[in-house]
Amino acid sequence: MNADWRRSAAKFYGGAQTPLSPKDECSQKVIIATAFFGVFSISKCSTSAMAYFRITLIRSAIGLPAKSSNVLKALGLRKRMATVFHPVSPDVAGQLMKVKELIAVKEVDQPMTKAEVHMERKPDPGFYVESRAADRLKAANET
Repeated sequence: MNADWRRSAAKFYGGAQTPLSPKDECSQKVIIATAFFGVFSISKCSTSAMAYFRITLIRSAIGLPAKSSNVLKALGLRKRMATVFHPVSPDVAGQLMKVKELIAVKEVDQPMTKAEVHMERKPDPGFYVESRAADRLKAANET
């Protein structure tokens, strides 16, 4: 990551730019500043817990330039409402900015499995079973 990018990010958010030296590289974080997604910070070392982007394809890429659809393919998004998880990095943030109108992004602490995402999206059945008739009959016959 070059220094010009960090300077422009700090200038965009009015922060002071501090130079990174090799020995304190792990103690500082790099700020990814985007107007659409907000501010995400990335640690340059893997000692801390890793953050992930939760990316959901909201709008289809039909009729858009091939560049946009290729970015979605690279991210692993094929169908609408599909959700993928990618580690927070400047590379992924750049890809997200290319297709920001088509996706919804959240920053999460850990990725979810496909089954967990499915259960999260599964709607409420609309009713609750308080007791079953067979259970009531069995209880009445026992007494």
